Amino acid sequence: MRKQITLRRSAPSERLGLGIAIESDDDDNKVVCVRVEQVDPCSIASRSGLQVGDRVWSVAGTDVHQCTRNECLSLLQQPAMTVTMTVTRQNKLV
Repeated sequence: MRKQITLRRSAPSERLGLGIAIESDDDDNKVVCVRVEQVDPCSIASRSGLQVGDRVWSVAGTDVHQCTRNECLSLLQQPAMTVTMTVTRQNKLV
């Protein structure tokens, strides 16, 4: 089951505090899989409930599998005050 997680910044320049791994197709550079690889302690990502191993399905309502690698990164790097992600947790429900 997929769950929506909302990350809220207190300032547009505030970091989300997460590292991701993006797997993409060699032919067209489309995203195949996005996983959370790092969550900084006491970060927005940590407080919002993201965990290492979570699989990301969408960011800000955009299906990451319809994006190229660079488009996916851009979604996460936008200075929006609120970033909504849809995720699943590996081998269990979120």
